[in-house]
Amino acid sequence: MTSAKLIKRLFVSIFMMILWLGVFSVSRAQQQEQDDEVKYLPPIISWLLNGQRQAPSFSSGAFIEQNGLIVVEMESLDVPTGWTLKNDDIDALGEYLEWTDGNSLQMPGNGVISLKVVIENPGTYQFIWRSSIREGEDTTDANDSFLKILADNFYGFRASDNSTVCPRDQAANNRCLGRDPEGASRDGWFKVYRSGGPAIAWVWRSSTSDNDAHAIYADFDFAGEYEIQISGRSMSHAIDRFVMFRTRNLDNNVTQNFATDSARNESATVP
Repeated sequence: MTSAKLIKRLFVSIFMMILWLGVFSVSRAQQQEQDDEVKYLPPIISWLLNGQRQAPSFSSGAFIEQNGLIVVEMESLDVPTGWTLKNDDIDALGEYLEWTDGNSLQMPGNGVISLKVVIENPGTYQFIWRSSIREGEDTTDANDSFLKILADNFYGFRASDNSTVCPRDQAANNRCLGRDPEGASRDGWFKVYRSGGPAIAWVWRSSTSDNDAHAIYADFDFAGEYEIQISGRSMSHAIDRFVMFRTRNLDNNVTQNFATDSARNESATVP
């Protein structure tokens, strides 16, 4: 074989290799774009597209987060002993639940309201409820209930000094790193209180740690189903509705004003 033919064959081989590498790189880039898109699909669709034969089963009645927001009306929930469903205040936006079974100041776990939520957009969410004090005029009495969110991280946070508080006796799978809150907390529960007045008014405000207010947050690392629990604490504390909204993430956040607007409809539920 002449040297000219060898050189020609060498150039052809190099050209074919460059062409193959180009096609391979484009295919990898397209696959990465598809993978990125799948990350933000609802859990059931994402599950199926990833090759699973059966979609995950979510609990019937679970509230479905959409676009970074969950809205729950308390009257939509099962009412355990200790809570009373009432409809005597036009400002309550409908019915509400009031704790009427006496004070349980240091013992969470009484009259537990349990509900499931389906998170479609993982990340950090803030929890706030709309509550009222139904007896007396003191805004520091009858102003709290217990709360537990079974998330990957359930904690209180104050942005002004980057302070974090963790529920006492928190579950092993709660990765919260911080100090104990001031005031009542045990078995993974936070005492969650409102402040400001007047007492009878319905107020969007939820904090933990007495005289050391920290807002309530939960981090959900993955799309899926999670549980929220509410337990009675102070006699005559009433809750109308609550929201969880995506916040403090790099993008796709929801403002508190939008989340707590009375025009927001209750979240859809799993059939």
